[in-house]
Amino acid sequence: MATTSEYLNQLKTDKQNLGTKMSARGVTVSDDDTFTTLVAKFDEIQSGGDISKFLNTQITSHQSVFTKPVGCWIYLLKKMPRIVISEEVNNCSSMFQYFQGTSIDLHGSNTSNVTSIYGMYQGTNNLQSIDMSDCDLSQVVDSRYIFNGCSDLEELKFGINFGKGFSNYTSNYKNYKIDLYYSTKLNHDSIVNLLNKLYDLNLTYAAIGQSLSTQSLELGSTNKAKLTAQEIAIATSKGWTVS
Repeated sequence: MATTSEYLNQLKTDKQNLGTKMSARGVTVSDDDTFTTLVAKFDEIQSGGDISKFLNTQITSHQSVFTKPVGCWIYLLKKMPRIVISEEVNNCSSMFQYFQGTSIDLHGSNTSNVTSIYGMYQGTNNLQSIDMSDCDLSQVVDSRYIFNGCSDLEELKFGINFGKGFSNYTSNYKNYKIDLYYSTKLNHDSIVNLLNKLYDLNLTYAAIGQSLSTQSLELGSTNKAKLTAQEIAIATSKGWTVS
């Protein structure tokens, strides 16, 4: 017969195993959880097809994994696993297209080699927050439709150096445009954060021996109305047209 100590150790092990499996299914679990609090969290377990391998604490994405067919499974998720984009990735086109959850966090990602964010969040009409503040966008030369259809987006922490890698000197070149006119719920601080993060295009074109070619930031009338003239000037002084 097992001793009391052995029973207690087994219970401790069982609780740890249960917590690990629940965490893998998208539930936030801590060491302070008891059996009672874990049972109360059962309803948070994500259901659907057999997608448990995509619900780990962290997924490191590589170009061979995140290509357009990702849409075949990502729309099934209601909670995004922790995603860390690795330096091997050079194309984030449609990476989160049609994801139906409410938040995406890309902390710790290395996007220094990414050249395309075309449609990256396209069709994510339930998405409320995006944190891509660690993303270096210095090589991006295609940003079309990145936020297309993001009608519920409220909070956006944009990446750094967007515009640094531009080389086409056509003004308002379509591939360089950021459009947020669908995202009418975007809060004021997020818009100002974006304006501050945009790279100074005066420096971009001077570095390649060209005169300034202004590029387009399309906020839409609702979002633009949230800004003061001084705030809009943050972008326009850096060579961005704000509409």
